[in-house]
Amino acid sequence: MSGEPDDIRALRQEIEALREVVQEVARQLLRIERRVRAAIPGAVGRRPKTGTNRPHVIEQTIPKIIEELKSKIQRDEQIDGQLRQYLVKPELEALARNLGIAGAKLPPKDELIRRISARLRQSVLVAAGITNASGSTKN
Repeated sequence: MSGEPDDIRALRQEIEALREVVQEVARQLLRIERRVRAAIPGAVGRRPKTGTNRPHVIEQTIPKIIEELKSKIQRDEQIDGQLRQYLVKPELEALARNLGIAGAKLPPKDELIRRISARLRQSVLVAAGITNASGSTKN
């Protein structure tokens, strides 16, 4: 670093000064978040993990996902693999709640997937039965 031009040395010093400022701001933010959490539990949420390869379910997309899963069942395709890609909370929990099978305490992931799959299959069978019944009454 002794042979650097003055402008590069000045930039390095400025970067180091900015790094120190950012670290101090981060420390202060952490202190504030801790105080808020202590005063109001649940007020400051955790930051979501970034870079996950899992699909993320948003509440508005659940009906679309349910319809997609039902169509796969109608085509005799397996849906368990797709369900295993989702996190228990919030995704599988939201699917289960939307299907009317979520209780106060969630079962283990495999059991939850089994229940969701069974409810979707039941729904497809009921819809097929209604369609068949309405088709036979027209004759």
